[in-house]
Amino acid sequence: MKGKKTDKLRITNYCGSYDPLTLLENAAGFGNRLPGEKVKLDFGISWFKWFANNHTGYIADKQTGMPMEKVTIGQKSTVSYGKIRFSADAWVPASVWTGETLTVASAGKGQKIDIDTDNIGQLAQALETRILAACVESFQYLKKSIEIVETEGTRLDNRKTKLQHAFDAITIENQVLKEILHIGEKWLAEKALLAVSPDISRFLKLKDAVHIPFADQMFAAVEAAAARLAGPLLEIPYTVQKIIHAIDKMKEALANLK
Repeated sequence: MKGKKTDKLRITNYCGSYDPLTLLENAAGFGNRLPGEKVKLDFGISWFKWFANNHTGYIADKQTGMPMEKVTIGQKSTVSYGKIRFSADAWVPASVWTGETLTVASAGKGQKIDIDTDNIGQLAQALETRILAACVESFQYLKKSIEIVETEGTRLDNRKTKLQHAFDAITIENQVLKEILHIGEKWLAEKALLAVSPDISRFLKLKDAVHIPFADQMFAAVEAAAARLAGPLLEIPYTVQKIIHAIDKMKEALANLK
């Protein structure tokens, strides 16, 4: 490689659609720094489970260590269960006659092909074994996708109901949330009034009944203290209302979430 121009290097980079390195290079703007030719291949599966395999281009069989042509996805006895072709080399375009890899750079530079019986037969066989097989496989993927969408669509209401029941269970099991949601507006208001009114009303009745100079001085001192407390006492009902309003908003938010 030393001293050679990068466009003359005999290097071909096969960049997969889900290859993490390719995605990183393109996102960082370094895609043009790859030496040699670049060929984009649409292989891989966009699941984190196969993160590394999307880069290497194959998945090894656990028993033999050999690359597997297809991988199993989904759960058994469900419509999503099936196999997907994974191996990257299956997606590399190759010449029907020579088997050599086809790239944009190599287009039009190969040897001429005689249109004779043998070559036409070879082309027909390739169309049947490769192109037609790929079309059939693509149709099967599309059919499977439609089946999954239709199946999940019929289960949507059931899944929604299950989620709502699960949400109710979480709400009930959370003791703090349960207590907050069961605090009644009337209960809060009554507690606030009982905390303030009885002592004030008894004080006013006692003041009207007793008219002794010493008692008047005592009442005056108490009234002065009460005046200082008037603000905080009046704030209690307002604070209670704010708490009630906050709880109501939380109930509304939980109902909307459900």
